[in-house]
Amino acid sequence: MQGSQVSGRNHQGIGCGNQQALHRWNGALIALFAASLVVVPIGYALIPLVWIGSGLVLWRGWQGNTLDRSDGIWVSVLMAAGLYGCLDVLLRGPAASDTSWLPLASWPWLAALGLVWLRQHPPSTFFWWMGVCMGALGAGAIALVERFIHGDVRPDNGMNAIPFGNLSLLLGMFALIPAMTARNIIPANGWMLGLLAWIAAIGGLVASLLSGTRGGWIAVPLLFAVVWFSLGRGSARRLSTLVVILTVGFVLMTAAWPDARVAKRWNQAVEASTRYFSGETTSGSVGTRIELWRAGLVLFADRPWLGWGEAGVAPERDRRVENGELPPAGLQHDQLHSDVIDTAARRGLLGLIVLGTLYLVPLGYFSQHIRADNLQVRGLALSGVILVLAFMIFGLTQTMLRDPRGFAAYLVFAVALWSMLKTSLART
Repeated sequence: MQGSQVSGRNHQGIGCGNQQALHRWNGALIALFAASLVVVPIGYALIPLVWIGSGLVLWRGWQGNTLDRSDGIWVSVLMAAGLYGCLDVLLRGPAASDTSWLPLASWPWLAALGLVWLRQHPPSTFFWWMGVCMGALGAGAIALVERFIHGDVRPDNGMNAIPFGNLSLLLGMFALIPAMTARNIIPANGWMLGLLAWIAAIGGLVASLLSGTRGGWIAVPLLFAVVWFSLGRGSARRLSTLVVILTVGFVLMTAAWPDARVAKRWNQAVEASTRYFSGETTSGSVGTRIELWRAGLVLFADRPWLGWGEAGVAPERDRRVENGELPPAGLQHDQLHSDVIDTAARRGLLGLIVLGTLYLVPLGYFSQHIRADNLQVRGLALSGVILVLAFMIFGLTQTMLRDPRGFAAYLVFAVALWSMLKTSLART
């Protein structure tokens, strides 16, 4: 009997050790994903595949947290989004631009599987904070080198400058949270992590400015306001105030620097918008975007319920351009530069409902906890709110959820933050 008890304790100890190893493995992969998102070209695809693959290989039955109602709702939303997208591709064909072996429409299914795996073996929040800080630092370094050493007008690290700028901004806003709270979350040497996080936050924001991605700049005031609303109180108030003032000041100095071309890009946008709405013809990016949005709304109005499908938008747009019903500007792009309008044209009202649930379900859950007393909980919830709000704003002028890197970032960050927040709440 005594030998059996010893054997049971040893088995339990081994199981606990395996559990901890899997927690660290998942944490390391999440950190690598965040750190490599805009730094390593293939990282956004390779690391999630390793993560999902390792979950399938290492699965040994359910040993962790029990899924609750909110988990079930989020998994259902992801499964429904994948189902509707895949049915659209199966029945009406893929878009000509989607040449990947695994269509974007199926990615929410992988995210649902990843959520279940992470709820069983949640990563440590320390990995999360270090990953986003390294990613923001890397983005800032790349932008500075490309702009001031290589002389590139819009730094982009070999990708489209818009997702580079938007994702750099997102990482910078994430890093702003430990910059404000590290001393409270990690009392021992917390100031070192806080300083690193503050430099990382500036790096991400500066990368966004230098990339010339104007759509992302619209998000900055709102995101700063949300951060201050959540963190600018209690024991972290003085530090939060100092960090916000220094960060805003540094960003404004960068924006005012003539070599950064921020003011020039902004003035060009204002001038082009004014000319367009006064009836003048403009061939710039602003005028082209407005024409693309108009084309998308026309297509949506003709098929409002289910849209034209992934494969149907481009041919119908081209036909109407040839007939003179739409301006030639629409031929220059394979997407409509707005997640909302692009989704409406391709998938109609039902697609808009699916898109809305992808935004609003996590936003509703995360926002419940952005004023929590526990700073760890509050920081994770705030990260989730920033993620959703940022993508909603980015999606006004760019189809971030049709960009593989952008869609991967949204799904991986959403399920990782959801898992870490649920675990932190269970421990408080």
